[in-house]
Amino acid sequence: MVTGHPVSAAEVAGVTGLAHAAASYHLRRLAAAGLVRAVPLGDGERHRGRPQQRYQMRDEPFRLTELARRLGEAGTTRRVTDAEAWLAPKQWRELRRLLDQVDEIVHRRSQPPRAGDSKHVSVTTLLFEHQR
Repeated sequence: MVTGHPVSAAEVAGVTGLAHAAASYHLRRLAAAGLVRAVPLGDGERHRGRPQQRYQMRDEPFRLTELARRLGEAGTTRRVTDAEAWLAPKQWRELRRLLDQVDEIVHRRSQPPRAGDSKHVSVTTLLFEHQR
């Protein structure tokens, strides 16, 4: 919803169906996190009451700062793999099957937070086939 064109909370609320207050709250939180940026109203724009804020996507590219922070935590066990490869069809099917098993474990067998001796983990996967 928030793009390169500045939008107001009222505009976001109108498109998404959120209450104006909820849209405003979430836009302020996104701006505080640096995911969008607040921009001032243009010179010709006037608004009664509280000053209206507009928001737009930030100009800078996103960086995986949270991932970098977590990877830097002392004492954490990690496994990172990055590859671009040519696989035989049988290996491609096997890889997809294994990731289905990972999905089963992390989404359907996860435990409540801090349950027993459970481990707090993060799993991110991205697997796709390139077009020839």
